[in-house]
Amino acid sequence: MEGYRSYRGRRRRTRSASPYARRTDEIARRQAVRLAICFALLIIAVLLKFAFPETLQAIGRKITASVNYKEALATLGEGLSGERKFTEALGEAFTQAFTTRDAPEEEATPVENEDSAVPAFAQDAAAEETGDAVTNGEPEGAANTDLADAIMAAFLQGQEAYSDYAIPAGVTYEMPRIPFEYQIPVEGTVSSSFGYRESPDDNVVRFHYGTDIAAEEGTVVRAFADGKVIAVGDSPTMGRFVVVSHGSVETLYGHLSAVHVSEGQAVVMGQRVGAVGKTGNATSPCLHFELKVSGLNVNPEFYLRWS
Repeated sequence: MEGYRSYRGRRRRTRSASPYARRTDEIARRQAVRLAICFALLIIAVLLKFAFPETLQAIGRKITASVNYKEALATLGEGLSGERKFTEALGEAFTQAFTTRDAPEEEATPVENEDSAVPAFAQDAAAEETGDAVTNGEPEGAANTDLADAIMAAFLQGQEAYSDYAIPAGVTYEMPRIPFEYQIPVEGTVSSSFGYRESPDDNVVRFHYGTDIAAEEGTVVRAFADGKVIAVGDSPTMGRFVVVSHGSVETLYGHLSAVHVSEGQAVVMGQRVGAVGKTGNATSPCLHFELKVSGLNVNPEFYLRWS
């Protein structure tokens, strides 16, 4: 019996993991990493919201108004779901998130029984004579005060036809005070006022965020006040444009035929920033002039009088 070995059972062969299994494990690890990154970003966002609530609200309003955040989230979702390569989708999402979009005129949305659609204007607001600079936005006499009241009344009367439409977000019908000297940016005639109007492109009622001043092509466009150029660009709707920050006030000059300043450049009141043109969706040479005070679009005609 010594020639026989005792039975110890069938030996098991160790099998290496199949390529399919390795691939599955790799995909699972990648998905876990992606989810961990998203979770970490969410936690950071929540902590920042608690630490800086007001700052993040202001940033959120800016993002909502000018950033392609919906497209960025959709692209990131494709990367997380595996429809696209994650690194490629992440890179494209970042590009979309930090690329500003053109802001088209907002199509009006009717509202019913909007009793407070047109609030009362400030009674101590000032109006200025054509081409004259004003100090601290204060009226120089009763004549200017009467002129301001007349301009306000004319604006309200013109908007009565659109009383069923709500004031768009980021717009005020009030006349906030401007605490520094300023002047008219171009000599000309108002061809389209601030407020609701029938769009010249398709006759649809939309809100016009600025005042169009008709003038000969090439007419010099000057800085409203001392400030710093914060944007220079070209868009399908606005054409060539310049945006200048004056502290709490911001001005936009659109439909330009030429731009004579660069982003980051300091400018003084009356300095040439561009020339009247008909770029973008302008139907004739004009300056599209927008005025923001504390982040809200206001009627430029309340402050400056054109012929």
